[in-house]
Parts: sequence; C-alpha cells; structure tokens
Amino acid sequence: PAVLLQLLDWPVRPRCDALEVIITTGMALALKNIIRVRDELFGRGVHIYQIYGMTEAGAITGNTLLMNKLGSVGRLFHNTQLKVMEESTGLTLGAYQEGELCFKSQSLMLGYYNNPEATEMMFDSDGFFHTGDLGYYDDEGFIFITGRTKELIKWRSYQVAPVDVEAQLLALPEIKKAVVFGVPDEKEGELVTAAVILHPRYQATTAQSIEAAANLNLSNTRQIRGGVHFFQSFPNTTTGK
Repeated sequence: PAVLLQLLDWPVRPRCDALEVIITTGMALALKNIIRVRDELFGRGVHIYQIYGMTEAGAITGNTLLMNKLGSVGRLFHNTQLKVMEESTGLTLGAYQEGELCFKSQSLMLGYYNNPEATEMMFDSDGFFHTGDLGYYDDEGFIFITGRTKELIKWRSYQVAPVDVEAQLLALPEIKKAVVFGVPDEKEGELVTAAVILHPRYQATTAQSIEAAANLNLSNTRQIRGGVHFFQSFPNTTTGK
C-alpha cells in the first residue's frame, strides 16, 4: 500500500495496460485511497484486493474477484474463526461493533519460541490470538480494520482511534499526509494532536484553519485539541510505513 500511495505523487503515471489485479497486504488501505489508486493510476478496470494476515498466523482474511468489498480486508478464509472483543470488559461483540480482532485458525502458531510469557499474553483461554488490531465485521462477514489498540489516544475517559482523525484530515484538499497521536496532558490525559504535510500549492495555509476544518466533522471526543503541526517530510521505514 505504501508504494501505491507514493506512486500517486509521481509526476509520470505508470503504463500498465495489461494489469488486471492488485493484491495488497501489510497495512490497511483506506477506501478513499483505494479509489484514488484505482482511478488515477490504473483505471476502473483494475481490481484492488486487500488481504489481512500476520507472521503468527499467515493469511487470515481476503477479498476475491467474486467477493470484493472496497475498504474491507475481505472475509475469513476457511478453517478460521473470528471474535471481536471489547477490550475493557472482554465481552464478544456483534456486527458493526468495533473491538479488538481475535482469531483462531489451523495455521496459527503454537507460540513464541522460548517465550512462554509472551505466548500467554497473546492467547486467551479459548485459544484465540489477540492481534492488537481494532476493527469490526458487517452483516455479510466482511472485516474492516479501524486502528490499533496500542495506538489509542486516551482523552478523559474516552478512547480515540488516530485513524478516524487522520481520515478527516486527509479528506481536506490541503493535506498530503497526516499522522495523529496523543500528547500527555495533566488534566485531560492525552490531547489529540496532528502532524501534517501540506500539498505544495497550499503552503500558506495556517494550522488553525486546518484544525478548525477537521474538527467540523469530528465528534466532541475526537476533536484536535493538541494543535496541528506542519512538517516537510515524515521518517519512514524502507517499506514506506
């Protein structure tokens, strides 16, 4: 996904006349970005499928030519079970309810080598592996990734997923890239704070105007209160994450 997003900024569009299918994995690709990649780079004839998995379990879910819902990571593969767990209570949630994604499958690892403590932390008593990923499933069984439990911002008694705020920032025409995180605050716990990269033609934009525009479409619990900070670039790994 990171490479596809980087291609959007290239001055020359790739020529891929014979390309029919793109399969992505490694990080969730937002619906807005899937549509941009498809329409701006390759055209509507190209199908983009997301697959979800991890080293501990291999591929867990995926979209196919016959069953593809943009924005989702697909349905469960065979011999795989899912439960969505509410972190604070441990209760199993239903369709459209966001919680931690937990899986059980025949391809799941037995445990971490010589590390029983880490193994015990990641598995529950029913044998489900706790991924640390937040998400939900719809009434057709398609699964959507919404964030990470470890990335949640704790504002007062509320938990804010950075990806929700990032989506609103990226919807603004001025924003090229955005990263949202929590900044410690003695009274509020953590304040939602944003680091952004502006598109070149919007360099005169103020941080206050970006904050106000994003907050218009954010609920009170997700408001940016720690400010918006401008950067020329973000540090990335070799895979663009």
